[in-house]
Amino acid sequence: NVGPLDLSRRSRPDRRRAGVAFLLELVKGFLPTFTGYLALGTPGAVSGGSAALVGHNFPFFGRLRGSNSVAPLLGVLLAVYPIVVVILGMVWTATLAAWCYASLAALVAAAVSPLALAALDAGGSYENLVILAAVFWSSLVFLAYRENIRKLASGREARIDAPVDEVRRDRRVR
Repeated sequence: NVGPLDLSRRSRPDRRRAGVAFLLELVKGFLPTFTGYLALGTPGAVSGGSAALVGHNFPFFGRLRGSNSVAPLLGVLLAVYPIVVVILGMVWTATLAAWCYASLAALVAAAVSPLALAALDAGGSYENLVILAAVFWSSLVFLAYRENIRKLASGREARIDAPVDEVRRDRRVR
């Protein structure tokens, strides 16, 4: 997995690679969504974003095993309704500060995204489509994080400040 968190753990103290990976995955979600919006409006954005997230989670050339990064979801939401990304950033940061699990913070942010879109009346006349799509997008995140959910439930999930050796040791134990 070359997700931003794994790169951050492997490249301490220089974490520029993690930042670049995060930015590239954000762009991976943003570009198809924004292109869809330019071509077909909100329905095109929803279609482009859905395609980007399905392709990210189930890449054909990756044997249908994608990264479990939330950055593409943030890219999709940045194109659909940018203020939601600010809200999710605050939710992610607060959750991470409270419990120190990046996977838990990502799951909470994903769960909040449809609620935030509904509260902000995102999508105009297509509000129901956007909210339904956000529920689908969040479910993709939960599907990608199913192993992390198991680890959280069993107490084996690595904290954000865990050393690389501890994370690797947990992977060998499985």
